[in-house]
Order: sequence, then structure tokens, then C-alpha cells
Amino acid sequence: MDSFEEFLREVTPHNIQHQVSILKKQAVLWSEDTLVQIVNCIFEKVSAEPPDLIYLYVYSCKMMLEFEVGSNTKETTVTFQDVMQTRAGFHLTEILKEQEKGEQLKSMAGKEAGNGLGVVCSFLSQLFVQDVLSSDTLLFCIHALMAHNTEITWQCLSKILKNSLVHLESLGTSHLFKCVFQKIYEKIQGKQFSVQTRFMLCDLNDLEHKHVNQKNQETVEAQFHTFDKIRRDANIKDEIGHHTEHKFTPRTSNQYPQAAPPFSFPYFPATQSVQQNQERKKKILRIQDPTSGEDLTESILRDGVVIPASSQVAGAGPSSSPPQHKEPESQVQESRRIQAEFLTNVSQVASNPGSRKLSKRAQLEDGAQPKGPLLAQIETSSP
Repeated sequence: MDSFEEFLREVTPHNIQHQVSILKKQAVLWSEDTLVQIVNCIFEKVSAEPPDLIYLYVYSCKMMLEFEVGSNTKETTVTFQDVMQTRAGFHLTEILKEQEKGEQLKSMAGKEAGNGLGVVCSFLSQLFVQDVLSSDTLLFCIHALMAHNTEITWQCLSKILKNSLVHLESLGTSHLFKCVFQKIYEKIQGKQFSVQTRFMLCDLNDLEHKHVNQKNQETVEAQFHTFDKIRRDANIKDEIGHHTEHKFTPRTSNQYPQAAPPFSFPYFPATQSVQQNQERKKKILRIQDPTSGEDLTESILRDGVVIPASSQVAGAGPSSSPPQHKEPESQVQESRRIQAEFLTNVSQVASNPGSRKLSKRAQLEDGAQPKGPLLAQIETSSP
């Protein structure tokens, strides 16, 4: 006990860890009675000290939680926290008895006990926040304050709950204090206490409702977050399954038949990937045939050459999609007839290289594609 009194004289916020380490080495020789005397000394010092020094005793108790000694009755060990749990409620009831006797006698001892009661209640709430006291011990202290039913005790009760309400919500033990808040609401409605005390209770009641509403809102948001996560996971699985089913296959040289380039249409060289050709195809916004005015935007891609739907021949297969702007039926048939005759003449020139007239007329300068006048000359020529 002498070592602990020396600890209280020398401890400061700067050397508290060093002093606790020294005290821990001396705690090997302590007994259960020594721990009880230490706890009694702490409560006596707290009730006499100003409220600004409470935190020093709180952190000292938190660092002494691991102190354990042999029990007097059983062959077990007793920790500092066990002794603090049992003695906290006892000291609070003793202070309440002194305060009640002082009010009856109207003595200075009662006023001093009332002042010490507020400091002790703040000390108990801080011990609960630092996990030195349990929720059951705090609830016992609150019921002891409610049992005396004085204005000072209700003010102290509001201080305890205001400091420890957030920690109660984090521990999930706030439901144990529902009856306490019901009593608080009854005291607010009555006119037994002064306006100051009722204002303190109103602030506490509003704070409790705020935490309840915030908790309900977080629960609803968590449910929506869970639903959104399940929906996103399902969409990701569907996309993965879609990509695994539709894979790009490598293109072979004989996969599509050869075809002649279209009229006045850009020529794309063959690439190794069908996907690259499709990307090039998307870049074409709207292109028309100069002879027929047909919309060539919707076309097929074969061997690196974009073939309009109107220039397909037998064996080339149907187009991927019909043209967006349909021309009158007579003009479409006329355009197809002209293009089919051109392809027939070109094939005849290729099969009969001896015909100089046709070969010269069908030959393109610098690799350019056939134009309108040349097409008319080929149509008027005979094989």
C-alpha cells in the first residue's frame, strides 16, 4: 500500500507508463486485501480531486488491469478489474448515503458529498468507456442513482449516460437501458425538477433518439448495399459466362470466298484478326454508291475487303443486315444488274487475255477502281 501512495504522489501524465511498470514489479508481493485498499484509495482521491485530474486516475486504472494476485478464499487469482467491478457500486452507494444524510441534516458534509458524487459519476463513466467497468456494473450504478430520486442524482445520471451512450451503442448493449430512458421521459413531462435539470434530461433524450435513428438508417443502407452487391455479382457472372461462350476464333485464308472490290468504296487490306476488321468497319459512318446512290454503310467484311450488300454474287451469302435507307425497287434492281454485268465482263477479260480491247478498257490506271465512264464503255463492248 505504501508503494501505491508513493505512486500517486509521483505520477504525472508524462511518466505514467514508467511509474506503472515500477508498480507492476512490486505487485508480486500484494494480496487481495491490498488491491481492495488500492481501489478504496483511488475513490477517495477522485472524490477529493478537481474534475480536471480524473483522466490521470482513469488511465492509471486502465494500465493496472493486468495486475493479479492470489485470492484469499479460493486457490485462484484475482485481477485489479475484478476488484474494481465489485467496489465501484459499493463506493457509489456509500456516497449516496452520505449525501442523503447531509440533506436531512442540512450540513456541509452533505454538500461535499453531493459535489463528490458528480466527480465520481464522471469517473465511473470514463472507466466504462476505457473498458475497465462492464455494462452490468454501469447499469447497477444508474439504478442506484434512480432509487434516490433527487435532482442531484438525476443530473449525475444524465452525465453518466451522455458520456457512455456512444460506447453502449458500439457494444450493442443499449437495449438494457430502455427502461432508464422511459423514466427519463417521465421526469421530463413532470414538473418535479427545476428547468435546468429537465433541460439536461431533454438533451440526453434527444441524443438517444439521434443514435437510434442513425442506427436504423445505417441498417437500411447496409441492406441496400447488400442488395446492390448481390446484383453486381450476378451481372459480373453473366458477363463472364457470355464472354466464355462467344470467343473469337482465328480466321483462315479459305474461310470466305474471294470477291471483287466495290465501286468507289475504300479498300481495306486483309488483317490477321477479324476483330480489327470489325473495328475498321465501325469507323465507316455512311457511304453511298456513286452509281446507284445506295447506302453501303451496312455491309459485310470478307478477306479484308468491305463488300456492300448490293454487290453480293452467288455463293457470297446473305448480308449481315439490310440497308437502313431503302431505295425504290426499280433502282435497286437496275444497280444490281449493272454491277452483275460488270463482274461478268471482268471475269471474261481475266479468262481471255488475248482480247486487247477489253483488257485495255478493263485495266485500271495506278490500281484505281473503275469509274462510271469506264463502266459504260465495258457495257457497250462485246466479248
